[in-house]
Amino acid sequence: VPDVTPPTISVSASHSAIWPPNNKMEKVRVRIQTKDDTDPSPLVTLESVEVSGGKSSDYEIINNEAILLRKSEGNSYVLTYHATDKSGNTASARVGVRVARD
Repeated sequence: VPDVTPPTISVSASHSAIWPPNNKMEKVRVRIQTKDDTDPSPLVTLESVEVSGGKSSDYEIINNEAILLRKSEGNSYVLTYHATDKSGNTASARVGVRVARD
């Protein structure tokens, strides 16, 4: 029987908001949880980082579980992760982080 069921993935950030808006970079950690019926370790990738109110230089990816985000007033970030099991089934999850206003 072929595996057609995608894995499950959930992500959460160490901070939903970062402060103060001083244009410095802040490390945000991401907790990633996956589960699959047949694959004990689905492959997880950080697929994209969307920046609202800023530019692509406002973040630096350290690894799948850590990212530096610039604390510029008005910026918000959405990180999209994908999990892929050995059969090629995929699922995605997103987490947002915003810069709190002064």
